[in-house]
Amino acid sequence: MVVAVNEEFVRRYLPDQEPIGVQLRLPGPTEAGYLAEVVAVVRNGKYRSLGKSQQAAIYEVFGQRVNQYRFAHIFVRARPGAAPQPRDIARLLQELDASASIEVQPMRTALAFAFMPSRIGAGLLGALGAVGLTLAMVGLFGIVAYSVSRRSAEIGIRVALGASRRSVMTLVIRDAVTIACLGCAIGLGAAWLVTSPLAMFLVGGLSPTDPLTFIGTTALTLGVSVLAAWMPARRATRIDPVAALRAE
Repeated sequence: MVVAVNEEFVRRYLPDQEPIGVQLRLPGPTEAGYLAEVVAVVRNGKYRSLGKSQQAAIYEVFGQRVNQYRFAHIFVRARPGAAPQPRDIARLLQELDASASIEVQPMRTALAFAFMPSRIGAGLLGALGAVGLTLAMVGLFGIVAYSVSRRSAEIGIRVALGASRRSVMTLVIRDAVTIACLGCAIGLGAAWLVTSPLAMFLVGGLSPTDPLTFIGTTALTLGVSVLAAWMPARRATRIDPVAALRAE
């Protein structure tokens, strides 16, 4: 009889020898069990949940032990747009073995339990992140708008002395964007340091320093800063220069 083992099995039980050809004694219907030869080594995988520790695994040929109760998973892969319905697959399998108990479900449904902890955690973290980002944007808008409104008299005087409204708007927005860029640089550096240790908790292929996330957050911050500076500056440029000089 032949079996395949995964990389974790080799690391634990066959660390200093060539695994191919090794004879394993596996449990069977008798106390002596049965001998099986390792003929392949396959990559590690997760079977219950993404967060569980890696387990050593042995894979047997489906029809190898005909006298034992057998339970099998059959995976059907179809071309995009040509996937058969689950009931059609179940009917074909039932025709092959009328006595078999068959359950057919999409891969998304089959993996729903394994991904459930990750999805719940991602949902909670995403909601907290959205709330935090919203509060940060509201606070940023209020601070920038207030700081620009405090310069209303200055803006009126600049207009009275001959500055064009366009140049005044450019000056105010440039100052706001400069401060926002400085804040973004500090925030991105802090975010990189804080999120790097989270890499061990992420699914393979995901990065805690996702460039799109950082770029999107930076763009949103700069956009809010420009809007917050533009609105009060626009109102200030409409102030009567004489009234602004009298106020000073």
